[in-house]
Amino acid sequence: MRAIHRALLLALAMTFTAACSGPTVPLSVQAGASVVIPLTGDQTTPSVDIGFGSELVEDHQRGKLVFRLHETGTELRTRATSPITLGWSPDIGGPVQIVSLVDIPADSPVGTFSIDVVRRFRDSAGVLHESPIPYGGTLSILPHELDVDCDQTVDVVGLPTPWSNLDSDGYPRPTLGLEKMLLVQHPEFVLTLDRDVRALELELNYPPDVMRIEEVTATPGVFSRQKIAWWDETTPGHASIGMLGGSSFRSVAIAFSLLDGEQQILDPASVVVTIRSATDASGTELPTAVAATAIR
Repeated sequence: MRAIHRALLLALAMTFTAACSGPTVPLSVQAGASVVIPLTGDQTTPSVDIGFGSELVEDHQRGKLVFRLHETGTELRTRATSPITLGWSPDIGGPVQIVSLVDIPADSPVGTFSIDVVRRFRDSAGVLHESPIPYGGTLSILPHELDVDCDQTVDVVGLPTPWSNLDSDGYPRPTLGLEKMLLVQHPEFVLTLDRDVRALELELNYPPDVMRIEEVTATPGVFSRQKIAWWDETTPGHASIGMLGGSSFRSVAIAFSLLDGEQQILDPASVVVTIRSATDASGTELPTAVAATAIR
């Protein structure tokens, strides 16, 4: 019907207007289709509580985000969650937008709903938990099948966004690079110092049967080409780590992989950090302590 067609155009116009006028953006999607839900988040701070698992990939350490319709309790299908850097260079620490690709069941109720978001994860003892994540947006769900009159009647059926389409030769062609959302980044053990430093040496003791160090970086705001990081992990469960920055830094992120995530994850309390040396730009020793640790 033309009335339905005009209503769809009006809904799109209202969505873009709201996006420009405030932080809460109402979304609309057809039942059976997919929607990208943005979450406010800054992954440069250790306080962010995000899981990057989904129905397709596992994130044993951090879990996954679950989206529910508040009014009915209907659980949607989280296909992927990924961080998007908001900046011209990934080498610079800065705000990161968290987005999730969410599939709406074809039999979902129709209407406008508030969205409840939780991180579903298990602790080091294997106990399952859900931690709420603030989200102020709404989601309008349209019927699974619509009759749209555009000179002729067309049946519009809601379908999930595909990871890829077939080109003219029948080969898969990526759709908007969405398949990259399935690449789950390593979790990071983040330690925050009580002051800015220019160079740092520390000792890290951790359970050798749980994790393996993959990378060490200083955050935030340190160009990767202006810092040098090294670590020695020759002794199981013990690593010597050094960091020299082109500018001052206060936080160090130690990316790690789990040896067997299905059996056990890293408990932050099992990691012991000892600072051996911390200096400023002139090489003067600075009394420095670890102010906080977290996993992101």
